[in-house]
Amino acid sequence: MLAAAVLAWSLAPEGERVTLSVPAHAERTSAAPPPIATPSRGTAPAPGTPAVAGAAREAAIGASAALRDYGQIVITALNGGTPQQAGEAAKLLVLCSTVPQTRDALEELKQEGRVAAEGADRTIAALDRQERSCQSIPPDLMGRELELSARAVLGGVKGVATIYGAAVHYAPPEAMRQPLAAALRADFLDGDGVAALMLAQHRELFGLSRVESRAYEIAFDKMDAIGFFDPDRASGAGKPLTDEEQRQAETLAATWTKDMKPQHGHRHG
Repeated sequence: MLAAAVLAWSLAPEGERVTLSVPAHAERTSAAPPPIATPSRGTAPAPGTPAVAGAAREAAIGASAALRDYGQIVITALNGGTPQQAGEAAKLLVLCSTVPQTRDALEELKQEGRVAAEGADRTIAALDRQERSCQSIPPDLMGRELELSARAVLGGVKGVATIYGAAVHYAPPEAMRQPLAAALRADFLDGDGVAALMLAQHRELFGLSRVESRAYEIAFDKMDAIGFFDPDRASGAGKPLTDEEQRQAETLAATWTKDMKPQHGHRHG
């Protein structure tokens, strides 16, 4: 449930986010069914599904999606849409699949005093608007973010890498390892802290050294606006870094983040 709250923070429109201090490590599965014919629209939404963790990123849904029919966006993307359209649709599917849990999580956090009531109420109101828009997505199209995000990653679309990574539980096919690594790296350099965390946590998958993994952790700590970084966490398997390795990691992280483009909700430096 707390992971869903983080997802709400990352996908909520600017100005409707709340400051959270919660973990976000849950993942969800997503099967990729066969291609479809264009279905009818206007049907009820699918029941809520567990939240995506790495997908809790700062890829705010574009203004075009906020003003258009969500179902049509997804249908267009699944029927020969561009990689950019596929990425937009994948973000919408993730958002819509977690709205109920996200609302419940924010209500709980508000009651516990862990978020400001005013900010939480704004986000909950935004989620209510999103849920109404989500009703235009045909239920049989929910859960198609794996194939959509894969197309977007291969097409070089930013802001989708953690959605794809979570959909495959960070165990992608061999042919997708390099594209996923490159996409996460690009998103990280564009200011996405969760992409940095995923690179750090899956260093063997992406062929990173212990120093590189630690550097991504340090970079994430600098960017983290939701407070779930553990400074005592070891970088990968094995013994802790030496003092020299730690210095190397800190230097590397500083180099990476020096000229980084800030994103809404992240703190740098």
